[in-house]
Amino acid sequence: MATKPSADELATRITQFIQEHFTIATALDSTKPKATSDPPRIESKQDVAALIDHTLLKEDATEEGIDRLCEEARRYGFAVSYLPQLYIYT
Repeated sequence: MATKPSADELATRITQFIQEHFTIATALDSTKPKATSDPPRIESKQDVAALIDHTLLKEDATEEGIDRLCEEARRYGFAVSYLPQLYIYT
């Protein structure tokens, strides 16, 4: 039975996948006019994380799950985190 990859291993694989396919897609699509602004450069796991919306919207989300969501958002630098309104304090 294969072992479950760590979050860092998954982030590395995803970053490599995006880098490879983004470069290929850009090279193959040379017939389209260039955009007025360049797309974001994907050079690291942090660049990928900055494009990800991190969520935990289950109705039965626990405080521990919300704490984990917030810690992961801080650790990896996700673009945004969504959580149930019940956990948003004003």
